[in-house]
Amino acid sequence: MLKGRLQGTGEVFCSGLEGIKYRVGFEAGRVVQGVALAVRVMRSGQRVQLRVNAPWLGYGSQPQNLECLVPPDSPLEFELELKAVGASLRDLPLVDQWEVANKLSREGKLHFSSDCWELALGSYEHASELLRGVSRGLEEQAQCDSSLDLGSLQSMRLKCANNKAVLLLKLGKHEAALEACDEGLALDSGDLKALCQKARILLLEEQLEQARSVLERAAELHPNAQVLRRESKVLAGKERQAIADEKARYNKMLGAPKLQAEVKVETTTSAKQVGSSQGSRLPAAMLPVLGLLVAVAAGFILSS
Repeated sequence: MLKGRLQGTGEVFCSGLEGIKYRVGFEAGRVVQGVALAVRVMRSGQRVQLRVNAPWLGYGSQPQNLECLVPPDSPLEFELELKAVGASLRDLPLVDQWEVANKLSREGKLHFSSDCWELALGSYEHASELLRGVSRGLEEQAQCDSSLDLGSLQSMRLKCANNKAVLLLKLGKHEAALEACDEGLALDSGDLKALCQKARILLLEEQLEQARSVLERAAELHPNAQVLRRESKVLAGKERQAIADEKARYNKMLGAPKLQAEVKVETTTSAKQVGSSQGSRLPAAMLPVLGLLVAVAAGFILSS
């Protein structure tokens, strides 16, 4: 049972939820971090009053529209009771663990389609861990089961890894998203989705050389993949911008060169102007000399 209210005002934002089930370590999207930490040290049947003062252990800096509005950085109070502690899923037969992992993967897909990204992420992370254990168990026990094989397990693990990368990127967790991409590439080094996703994240992080390396590998393995064109265009644009920025920094460091005025000497017009200022016209023989003097003077001014 879980009941929550705001400290100070006592407004209830969670009026007694029953039957909340989750696995320790995969609380994301189900309970706040403060409650998750408390549950880890509780005994079955224990009831406690909990005060969560640190925002990052509650709902953080984002307002939440629950049964009442939870303002940003709100201190919270909870009343919770741990009804029971279930058996570890690792104690189940491998085929049952596989079935649970499939169920979690389907659950993650539903959460994703509803834009519940943290819930989806928790489902895929839970499924990934179970599948790692099943794979390890099959390898160690050399277990033969018509419904289980390493190939199908690897495929499901790759799917979960790619989906985790997408969700982590949506949540702004780029470093963790890159780790998820590497997890997928460890299972299949040529997987197009994992390569594209990794390149996309590297581009967002402005790691252009690494992004180019990943895209070149993807293009080598999948020369006809249309999806690579978009990322390649993004990379080219960012590289051009990087060159322009580098030139701007270089000019700023050394002092930007002054724009040189364009001097156009027209001997006839200049001669007329000079001649009119003196009240007389210059002889035609002097025009070439005058043009040369004007050009020399202009060159001296610009070079100085």
